[in-house]
Amino acid sequence: MTQSVFHASIFRTLICGAAVLASVTFAIPVRAQDTGADQAAAAVAANGTARIIVQFRVDDPETQTRAAERALASPRTATAEARRRAAIAVQRVAVTAGRDRLQAGQGARRLSLQRTFDALPYAVAEVDAATLEALRANEEVSGIFLDRAVAAADENSEMLKAIAAAADAATPQVATATINADDVWATGYTGQGQTVAVLDTGVDASHPMFANKIVAEACYSSTYSSTHSTMCPSGADSQTGSGAGTYCPNNGTDPCSHGSHVAGIAVGNDPSSIYGKGVAPGANLISVQIFTRIADEDDCTPEGQTAKVQVCLLSYTSDQLAGLNFVINRAQTYNIAAVNLSLGGDPVTGACDNNPLKGAIDTLRGLGIATAIAAGNDKKVGQMSTPACISTAVSVGAVGTTSPASFTNVSELTDLMAPGVNVRSAAVGGGYVNASGTSMSTPHVAGAFALLKSVKPTATVAALESALKTTGPATTISGASYTVPRLDLAAAASSLSTATAVTTAATTIANVRPVVTNGAASYIRIYNPTTSPGTVTITVRNGATGANIGTWQSASIPARAVPQYDLATILSGIGATSAAGHFALGISSNFTGYVQHLSWNQATGTLGNVSGCDQGVVTLLTDVPGLYGTPTASVQSTLVIANTGTSSASAIFDVYRASDGGSLGAWQTASIPPGGEARYAFANIISALAGASSSETLYVARLRSGFDGFAQHLAGPSGAENANLSAFCNLKAE
Repeated sequence: MTQSVFHASIFRTLICGAAVLASVTFAIPVRAQDTGADQAAAAVAANGTARIIVQFRVDDPETQTRAAERALASPRTATAEARRRAAIAVQRVAVTAGRDRLQAGQGARRLSLQRTFDALPYAVAEVDAATLEALRANEEVSGIFLDRAVAAADENSEMLKAIAAAADAATPQVATATINADDVWATGYTGQGQTVAVLDTGVDASHPMFANKIVAEACYSSTYSSTHSTMCPSGADSQTGSGAGTYCPNNGTDPCSHGSHVAGIAVGNDPSSIYGKGVAPGANLISVQIFTRIADEDDCTPEGQTAKVQVCLLSYTSDQLAGLNFVINRAQTYNIAAVNLSLGGDPVTGACDNNPLKGAIDTLRGLGIATAIAAGNDKKVGQMSTPACISTAVSVGAVGTTSPASFTNVSELTDLMAPGVNVRSAAVGGGYVNASGTSMSTPHVAGAFALLKSVKPTATVAALESALKTTGPATTISGASYTVPRLDLAAAASSLSTATAVTTAATTIANVRPVVTNGAASYIRIYNPTTSPGTVTITVRNGATGANIGTWQSASIPARAVPQYDLATILSGIGATSAAGHFALGISSNFTGYVQHLSWNQATGTLGNVSGCDQGVVTLLTDVPGLYGTPTASVQSTLVIANTGTSSASAIFDVYRASDGGSLGAWQTASIPPGGEARYAFANIISALAGASSSETLYVARLRSGFDGFAQHLAGPSGAENANLSAFCNLKAE
């Protein structure tokens, strides 16, 4: 049994504001029930102060929607990624304004904030009785909650340890086969272009299941008293960047394999093992460590259990919120299909929408991200653990193969059932281990969302959830009048795959020339800024007569890749003669992206951006595709970063290979003064990044959100980089 920790010695309070902005869907908070504030008052009475989560009001959804639309250069044709970025940017502005109003409403009792969330209207503060009373009277406050700590959904329980011991002696099931994931893989869909965020005990990045998978990492872990300590590698309560999401330090008592096991079920891909593939082996992973090490048997031992647990891992609500806030911000960069939370507190009857995670889950859902949460392992029929009981979460119970597991919680609100008995997945150190629990069921569902979204990238959370529920066979619940669907991914994928692919309107590029003696040649660059691979089709016409010469189709263009084609290659591909003259190209694609026409005169070393097109020319301000990483005497790239904000700041770029979109990590500028700019030779940036290859010619850099300013790409001979390569033609979706 899992438990919520709220002993007087560690009582914490949080006041959370849950108006949420999404690209198409919003939620607005209501005044919180008094329960949270009353519990906070009890904690203050017992200890003098209490740490709380404050939920505050923000602009109404209609105002935020209009602001997000205004932020788009072309609202009618904006990509889903652009809409997510605009929505999150507007949300951040609204959150800052709401936090300011919260503080103003406190008068002389302003809050000393211990943690804020830039994309969610919550704040964490330690309050005394007078400050809490001021909060209860503050009209800007929409919720007050205690900061509770919960366990991973299958840890600390003697019952599940006994099940695990029996599982170790048995042959583990290949769970992906029981849900027909392998049938979906056979059709070419593996979750490619999608990402799953696992908020858990961290992941062993060196395990074969996670090779080249982890694209972002963070840690949020609270130090509170001598027995509650952070597990972030830096020793701080929060950390982001490479290595931050690693598995917790294992001293022989901490269940540090939990996060790796869970992540492996969702997205693992180790070809050397029959158990090495997760549900979406082609998807990427975001690892967020959200647990705190607890060395207190009163806090660690489940209620009613005789055997004492001396050391355990528990996760505080404030750390969970921080992890979800991190995921929301990363949705600007990655196509995140689902978040996995294999944790839970005490089981309850009915929905628990007064939980502070509700607003964050709604924000994620509006951004197209499902939140899968474990139903719990208390053998309860008619109840589920918190926070799985939040109505907008995707709650997951456990089955063996077709029947409910003996330990699972299940209620009429349980959304799906998935394998949770004797499941084999990653263990810390590179091996594999069997485990049982709804912790194992939940990542099957998180992975299912990623897998199905690779089948239909435009599908909403509601559409994917409906596909899973309507095609899944019913699981009969003993003693209950209802059934719960379990996963059948082949059937769900089939119900989605009838949709036809979207093809963009053709973009016409004029005056394109092949290589000629002592003259300029044309090069066509295609930028795929999405998170899924695609192709382009180019119709070649004689520029003088308009006669159709032929049609050429590219090979698959990976996400974030920038292939470059010369006209001679295109003409050869359609069996036409490469000759002097000029041509018109009609370029269409099955993704929304950009195309650029460059003119290169090898004899004079002259490079020019001659992009002109009927679909309109745009200047990319945050994406910088086609950067030269290996300079020559004739051409090199300079990255110019302008700070248009009001304070000094550093810009952070994520860097990718242009050939395959593979990540090379992040690079950060020095501090740039307000109104100032910085210039960097891109070759120097590449040389500082691990994984860069001398055989790679072109790269992509993407400016992360949070920096007020823009980037520009200039190219040309060293010291004379005058060609502006930031201008592109649109490839628009109809």
